[in-house]
Formats: sequence, C-alpha cells, structure tokens
Amino acid sequence: MLHELSLSPHKREKLDLVISVETKLSGLCGLSRYQEELIRVIEALRGKSWRYKDISDYLNSKNYKSSRGKDLSPQLVERMYKKHLRKIERENFIDISLKTDNS
Repeated sequence: MLHELSLSPHKREKLDLVISVETKLSGLCGLSRYQEELIRVIEALRGKSWRYKDISDYLNSKNYKSSRGKDLSPQLVERMYKKHLRKIERENFIDISLKTDNS
C-alpha cells in the first residue's frame, strides 16, 4: 500500500507501509456439540467455584460420559477444562505489526 505523505507544503515524501495480521484459526475443526455442552457446564460450575471433584460427581449424576464412554474423573474434568482454556488463549492471540520502508 503506497501513501503520499506531505511533510511541508513544498516537499512530498512517499511512505510504503506493510501491515500484517496473524491469527490462529484452530477453532475451525472444533469440538462436537456434546463436548461443547460439557465444557459449557464445566465452565459454569468452575465460575461458581466448584471443585473438580464436585463437578465430576455432578456430571456423572447427570449421565455425562467421557469421549470413550466412561465416567468423568476429577482429573479428567480438570484436564478438559485447562485444555479448553489453553485453546482459547491460543485462538485469542493476534499479532499486528507495522513495518515502514523509507528507503
């Protein structure tokens, strides 16, 4: 993108700008609807300061299962939740840089 920049009424300079934006698109191949629902429930309960043990007990009482059809342990609930947080953090990373070439 080439822009003319007037520094004084009698002199014109050209400024060449390169703007790049980098973002992660890992959300395109995301979770199943079941997994999204499970994560939403875990997030809501963690937001109410529930312990992982209490969350796993609650989810098991509501017949939620792991992706392999087993009961949800507190460790699994914690891993799922923390993995989800890391994924959100990666997806929200946006790098915007501005480079000028005044040669």
